[in-house]
Amino acid sequence: MTKAKSFSHMIRKIETPYAVTTYYNFPGGGLYFESLQKTEKLTCMFDALPNFWSLAYALDLPEGRVFLVRRGQLIPVSGNVGLFVPPFSILDWRLNIGLVEWKAVIQFSEPPVLAPKHATMFQLRYELPLTRSGINEEIFGLIKTGQRVDKEEKVIPLGLKAKQAIDLSFSDSVLMDDLCKDLGCSPSAMSRAFKTSYGISPVAYRNQLRVYDASLKMLMGESVTKAAHDVGFQDLSRFNKQFKIKMRAIPSQFKLGPAAR
Repeated sequence: MTKAKSFSHMIRKIETPYAVTTYYNFPGGGLYFESLQKTEKLTCMFDALPNFWSLAYALDLPEGRVFLVRRGQLIPVSGNVGLFVPPFSILDWRLNIGLVEWKAVIQFSEPPVLAPKHATMFQLRYELPLTRSGINEEIFGLIKTGQRVDKEEKVIPLGLKAKQAIDLSFSDSVLMDDLCKDLGCSPSAMSRAFKTSYGISPVAYRNQLRVYDASLKMLMGESVTKAAHDVGFQDLSRFNKQFKIKMRAIPSQFKLGPAAR
């Protein structure tokens, strides 16, 4: 595999009590990162990715340390494992005590035609060649043999419609009440349907999309204020609060400039 030190430009190294993550420009566009994550107690965590896709892997993951949850079932994530995550995927993690190292590419283009439509975990026979030429038909052929792992419980029509509406408008300053009017339902009905379908509230889902999107915008050079407004937060203090909850860091750590701790 091409090691991270061969990537032409390190953007940022972010250190928190929970993780050390280094971001690089990925040749041809996008980002590459390496993240060493530390878990000190059993942790339940949702990920919700906005309009980008990711291809990640970890090696020699011990059994019993990492799980994903789908339809009420724990899916072990262990050994040499890869993970393809398309845009607007929801992942429900269970993390036990220990260290986990992930390496991943983030791409802002449309996913390749051969890519699956849902988050998929697959076993690796070798390290993923996370280079422009290495992400090819052979890799996506391997991914297609994997297991679907996106968060999904009992998806009902209103829950699906709500998710589709949020996916299309998450960065707009649209009130949830207005989305409900468009869907012809009450806020409580939408919230129940969404949580029944995906195990997370629609407000929390949208906030996570916004925070992830803002973090990448800042890594690419936007100011904290502009990134917050661009993803739909009109109140900067609310953005800072949501960012700290989700990223367990402060927004300025993602802003270009001298590395922050």
